[in-house]
Amino acid sequence: MESLPTFGAQHPELWARLRDPRWLWHSTSLDALKLILSDGAIHPNAGQLPNTFSQSKVSYARHLGAVSLFDFATEDEEQIFYHEWKWLSVLFRTFRESVVLIRIRSGVVEPTSLLRASDLRAECDPRLGALPYNIRHARMWIPAVEALHIGPIACCAFDGFVLIANGDRDACLWHEATNRTDPVPELLAINAQWKAEREKAIEERFAAGDSLGLSGLIEFVRRRRESGA
Repeated sequence: MESLPTFGAQHPELWARLRDPRWLWHSTSLDALKLILSDGAIHPNAGQLPNTFSQSKVSYARHLGAVSLFDFATEDEEQIFYHEWKWLSVLFRTFRESVVLIRIRSGVVEPTSLLRASDLRAECDPRLGALPYNIRHARMWIPAVEALHIGPIACCAFDGFVLIANGDRDACLWHEATNRTDPVPELLAINAQWKAEREKAIEERFAAGDSLGLSGLIEFVRRRRESGA
């Protein structure tokens, strides 16, 4: 049976950026990005922030006081895409809303503060040995791509911002911010434009009697309910 194309094969230009060894990546929301830039750092979530995923409370990141990062440059691509189904929905938060990938210069990250995927897999680092048994037994980390930075990451380590969203017919839309100092207004404008274009395309297909697809149908019904139509 022919295998499905990987994310890298479907989006080669974006994948080349993610795969660049100069960078690590942190996935967040537009609203959270505002807070990060205001605070001056990405802070580990020790429970003071809402859980992005239900498994977050037993994750290695939570119990190590670490910021979860994506490292697409260290492991072999074969291994990365073998685990694609595990990381794709986490990285892009299943595309329900737009996400921002914060690009972090790997060269300015203190090596002793970073646990790579190979470190998590080997489980030899003494910091992992200090975890409670139930947390180690849960093994809640993403194979091949997750790296953990112990402690906060200052904004001075940021090297750019990439907005990702789900377009019409589940297309992957992405935009790299041109303003790295104050990217939020630009990204908000692009996000609003994408949303309007997607909604227009769905309305036009509905009017023409074309198939909306599952995600398009769900969004169409949601918008009609919200508008009271």
